[in-house]
Amino acid sequence: GREVVDPRVEFLRGLLVGVTLRIVVLLRLLRLPGEGGRIVAGGGALDRNPGWRQLLADLSGCEVVFHKEMKEGTSYGAALVAAEALGMEVVREKEKKEDVEVHVPREGAAPWAERLLREQKALLKAMDGMNSDQKMS
Repeated sequence: GREVVDPRVEFLRGLLVGVTLRIVVLLRLLRLPGEGGRIVAGGGALDRNPGWRQLLADLSGCEVVFHKEMKEGTSYGAALVAAEALGMEVVREKEKKEDVEVHVPREGAAPWAERLLREQKALLKAMDGMNSDQKMS
């Protein structure tokens, strides 16, 4: 394995991987954006952590386009999802290169991502079983 430099860093890394896996699972449930697709991202946490944007690209298999100047990223994203779900054609403003950073999945990330997603699904299934057992007792 890897050498643990600082357990706090490893803890944070594990936390980010777990949160990112949940995002990917939700995107897949919504059938958005599809492998090889594009995720438009914005917001404070992603702004402060380019490594997290890269992790999202690696685990989702999608290009992640980060808008540096996007305000109210959550509202913007919800509006895009709603418009597309209603079958409306979404017209996006032309992106200026200096306003965006693009993260593409790294070569070799797909098998790692799929293994982590399988493990995540198994863990969630086991946890759901625990919750069902607790309800019955």
